[in-house]
Amino acid sequence: MVELGACLGPHGVRGGTRVESYSRPPKEIFSHKRLLLDLPNRQQWYLIKEGKIVAGKLIIFFDNVENRTEAESLRGAKILVERGSLRPTGNQQYYWTDLIGLSVLNTEKRLLGYVSGFIETGDHDVMQVSGERERLIPFVLDVYVLDVDTDTGEIMIDWHLDD
Repeated sequence: MVELGACLGPHGVRGGTRVESYSRPPKEIFSHKRLLLDLPNRQQWYLIKEGKIVAGKLIIFFDNVENRTEAESLRGAKILVERGSLRPTGNQQYYWTDLIGLSVLNTEKRLLGYVSGFIETGDHDVMQVSGERERLIPFVLDVYVLDVDTDTGEIMIDWHLDD
């Protein structure tokens, strides 16, 4: 399962749910027919009845969520999908979830740490690397990121230990 977002709370009185999407573009989350909502006390599949953007916010209407109270019960749910439902990545495109945990080595084959997350900054995403200290490295292919090998679990970067 891959985490695609989170339910933020209700929208309106007809059961709409405001969501945060980790997809790019964010509205890509609407392309899924069903989502697994993961709450502390249950996991349940929900069919998407409608997805729309209202005042810049993503709203999903799920089947069988008919009012504000039912939508409120979904607040805080993680939104998950089956890995196979994701679109294939193109050449030099990666899902963040596939990169988290990979080893990060510089051109001298020195281990800087492991990918612990990403920060979306607009122009270039920033890779968080945790090791003896945390490093923030722009995820810019062919500039800082020289090679990504998911088979060996390594990312080769042009970065010095002191940077």
